[in-house]
Amino acid sequence: MEVDELDFLASSTLYRRKDFLETDEAAKSHPNRNYYYRKNADVDRLIEACTTKLKNNNDNTRALFIRASSYVKKGQLEEAIADYSKLLLVTPDDIDALYQRGTTYEKVGNVDSAIADFTTVLQLNPNHVKAAYARGACQNLKGDFIEAIEDYTVALERDSQRSVSSPKFHARKKDLQSAQAYGGNTSGVPQDAAKDNLGTVERGMSGLSLERQDSMLGQAGSSAAELRDSNGHFAAGSSAAEPRDITGTSASAPGASDPQGAEFYHARGFAHRKRNDYRAAIQDYTRAIELDPKHFKALFNRGFSHDKIGEYELAIKDYTQSLEVDPRNGYAFYNRGITHDRKGDYHKAVDDFSRAIEIDPKNADFYHNRGFSHRKKGNFSLAVSDYTTAIQLNPSHCRAYYNRAFSYDRMQKYHEAVADYTKALEIEPDNATAFHNRGSLYERIGRLQEALSDFGKAIELDPRSALSFNARGLLLERLGRIDEAASDFNRALSLEPNSATFLRNRGLCHRNRGSYQEAVRDFGQVLAQSPKDFATLSNRGYAHRKLGNYSEAIHDYGMAINLSPDSVRLYNNRGYCHAKLGRYADAIGDYSKVLELDPNNIHAHHNRGISSDKMGEFERAIKDFTAVLKLDPYNANAYFNRGSAYDSLGDFDKAILDYTRALDLDMAQGGDGSSQNAKQM
Repeated sequence: MEVDELDFLASSTLYRRKDFLETDEAAKSHPNRNYYYRKNADVDRLIEACTTKLKNNNDNTRALFIRASSYVKKGQLEEAIADYSKLLLVTPDDIDALYQRGTTYEKVGNVDSAIADFTTVLQLNPNHVKAAYARGACQNLKGDFIEAIEDYTVALERDSQRSVSSPKFHARKKDLQSAQAYGGNTSGVPQDAAKDNLGTVERGMSGLSLERQDSMLGQAGSSAAELRDSNGHFAAGSSAAEPRDITGTSASAPGASDPQGAEFYHARGFAHRKRNDYRAAIQDYTRAIELDPKHFKALFNRGFSHDKIGEYELAIKDYTQSLEVDPRNGYAFYNRGITHDRKGDYHKAVDDFSRAIEIDPKNADFYHNRGFSHRKKGNFSLAVSDYTTAIQLNPSHCRAYYNRAFSYDRMQKYHEAVADYTKALEIEPDNATAFHNRGSLYERIGRLQEALSDFGKAIELDPRSALSFNARGLLLERLGRIDEAASDFNRALSLEPNSATFLRNRGLCHRNRGSYQEAVRDFGQVLAQSPKDFATLSNRGYAHRKLGNYSEAIHDYGMAINLSPDSVRLYNNRGYCHAKLGRYADAIGDYSKVLELDPNNIHAHHNRGISSDKMGEFERAIKDFTAVLKLDPYNANAYFNRGSAYDSLGDFDKAILDYTRALDLDMAQGGDGSSQNAKQM
């Protein structure tokens, strides 16, 4: 058999279609045509003919090439690679064989060997557009996205430099068609296969990569004010999971190597996306859509890219268009639901997740994310139900345990929450946030040593978690280990120096250990950020008062009173500071305000009495001390101070009676019976 006969068997002949309608399925594929190309031999016959030829001449390169291409069509890829390799031993610079072996290597997953073959092709012919594209696709598969984009760009530049009408272009087109005839669909991946093969999960704590959005569990779920009480319990992130993207194009997918085709731009867009260059990705996806308005992957992945840069309306529009192309694609509903969730439109998010569940009721992630949106709406019971279904479908779904624990916590089912965090830690034993949250729950239910252990483990796993240092500091302070607590607050602030919460908590720790100057400094930094922080103004006023900085204390108490005009404690404290500065009239004004708010306040009656005494208003002083004794008949200080006022008025009999009563009470209460000076309480 001559080589020309092999060419004949490998090619097709034009026949009348009606003559083969009963015997050839291909004849039925174009009902509007009179003629069609009919293969001269099927693949098995072609392989047999080539094998016969090779028995006579092992180095027959044409027979090796045709048989290799036929093996590819049958899916016998290793046999194809072997034939291409034999051919290349005879003619090492055969560009067609190198290119086709590269595409076959890519199909069997040997991406490095594929890249090596495509590189050799480009060394032999730098203008080989298909090799540049195919190498870029393989770089994409490896995650070498910069190299991939360079190859895609070279392919596009080389192709655009060629005139469509030039003989070279037509020759190249013929060569490509010939290569496809020999090599077939070397990847075996249909263009829309990615609808079913949606890529690997890009997981964080909570998983969605058609693209996945991973739950970010490191965002505090409590306000700054709550951190002092809740120890900064971590909440689930702003989105339950990342949306998925459809994975990049195979090096040899149909139409992929045409730099003027939609698939080419989609593949380069995907490479840009993997480098987080979402703007560039959007440009290429848009070009793909212009070339093919129903390109599902480009619509879908452009939606993902819009979502990633916060263009939620555009993302929703793209997902909606992708659903017009494929109305039964659950992941398009899923991703659109995530974008609705990001916008805060939880009702629409729930609706989309529900549609996804209708299409694929066995997908645990769909239930998990619907639960997350229920949780954001405050529907914790519904959230728990969905998380539970996710766990039933996937018992290793760590995110579902984690987020169900969070919901149980909000439902005040603390023991159930602890159990779920424990299960999450069995699945992911190095999850620092789960240790932190379980520690917070242990503290809440009084299991303080276990809480301390969990906070320690969270810090061990994530030494840069300022929130965990802060939480452990609060617990250590509660346990009376105040110096250790101060050390933890220092560590938290070394990581987040401007955190008002951590500064406030360290300031309170300094206040409680008597380090008032340090407390004033920390409270001052808090107030530089939040000048109207009521609690911090009050606490700095207290620290100034303990330092004897009465004017500064009066200022802080005054600012706090402006924010809370009915605070008995603040008026009492400011009155005390006025008195210490000898401003007795101002002190009397503050104590009188206390008594308007709380007529039976013993401290205000007593201290107003002392200020009146200091101003020589002894009758008013006696009246206040008498009011104290009606409320507290055993108050030795009030008897003594009233006796002093009687003494100042010259009413010595009453003075002696009060002094005597004060002495008796003082002795009975364990005093030494020495005379008392008038003092404020």
